[in-house]
Amino acid sequence: MNHLITCDECGNEFYIVIREKVIDPEENVVMSYLRCPVCHKEYCFTVIDDTIRRLQRIQRDINSMDNTPSKYLQIQYKENKKKIKEHMGYLKNKYCK
Repeated sequence: MNHLITCDECGNEFYIVIREKVIDPEENVVMSYLRCPVCHKEYCFTVIDDTIRRLQRIQRDINSMDNTPSKYLQIQYKENKKKIKEHMGYLKNKYCK
């Protein structure tokens, strides 16, 4: 499904094309963003590093369990979800300007 969005900077309407770029090679930080094709303003929406990748992998493992996860794993899942949100917020504040 194609969605049009309007650039805050120039008012151009354009279709969403998700782009990614490495913004800190030493820390392996990748930013996902949209870019206006006219004025090239970037709209950052996620920033991910190895910490977030590790936590997301744990989350996927918990979700893929055949049986209902134990109470401990359910608590771990909620804590990891909170950690991901907090760390991603930190990264967005640091890298998305």
